[in-house]
Amino acid sequence: YSILQSWANFLIDNSSHPSGFVTADGLNGADMSNLAIKGILGVYSMAKINEAVKVSNNTYMDRAKQLITDWKQLAVTNDHIDGVYGQSTSWGLMYNLFPATWLNTDLIENNVCVQQVLSSAKHSFICRL
Repeated sequence: YSILQSWANFLIDNSSHPSGFVTADGLNGADMSNLAIKGILGVYSMAKINEAVKVSNNTYMDRAKQLITDWKQLAVTNDHIDGVYGQSTSWGLMYNLFPATWLNTDLIENNVCVQQVLSSAKHSFICRL
């Protein structure tokens, strides 16, 4: 449990503005929104672990909710999620939205996911055929 707590605390400190980490795609850059989602899900997961082991500590859930609120302000635009914060022409396959939805986290609203799907379709070669 203490090791999981240590990692969750690390994620609290490093998820809003990930820097110096490599994504599953091999990308290494600062403020990548997809990587931030992954870190926020880690904090959320620690909150769920606390619930499962009957630890009454809302800190991790509160922090996950604050992190996702900050993330939305930094990454979500009118019609898509910036691949990199503040770079409106950046985009990416936001595959870390899948576990956020699949695990019923309620962290990401459905309209954000729908906007991202529609935006991703614009960039897809298959959809242009």
